[in-house]
Amino acid sequence: MPPTTTPVPGPRTNPTCNCWTRECNFCRDTRCAVKYDVTSAQTGITVNSILNRKDFNQINLYNGDGKQIGFFKWNLKAMFLEGCIFCRSPRMNNILKGGENEWNFSLVDSQVVISVGGQERFRRKLVRGCAKHYQDVQYFSFQRMSCSNFFTIGEDMELGEKVNQTCDGQCEV
Repeated sequence: MPPTTTPVPGPRTNPTCNCWTRECNFCRDTRCAVKYDVTSAQTGITVNSILNRKDFNQINLYNGDGKQIGFFKWNLKAMFLEGCIFCRSPRMNNILKGGENEWNFSLVDSQVVISVGGQERFRRKLVRGCAKHYQDVQYFSFQRMSCSNFFTIGEDMELGEKVNQTCDGQCEV
């Protein structure tokens, strides 16, 4: 009798719901965000999306009161952490230009860390005012990203009511 195998479930994913809609009060409604302690979570936010030199991927960051305190956005040309970092993106030879890439944004211990395909590509320690400003990131949302992009739902993440497989009707199943 052949051995039986039980399929191992992969990580749960969800589309990167665009919060820049009237229904989400243009990214001010936490029902369109994910509750997650970004500043102490070791795994960060893992996204699969298309990276290029023109369009930015954007993650909005909110404090414990649900107030937007900034954003992180990047493409193959530049990256920004609002008010703190503006620099060229590191060269990444293994990036699929025009193709889907897995990347991770982490903000633990006041350090911005970007990994692509599981390899760390950028690390910057936030200092003084920047470290203080981003010390309490408790929610995140995505802006101006399409339904074809998705993020990995971590164990400690609580999805807002409008963050679901259809992005509250924005995306087809």
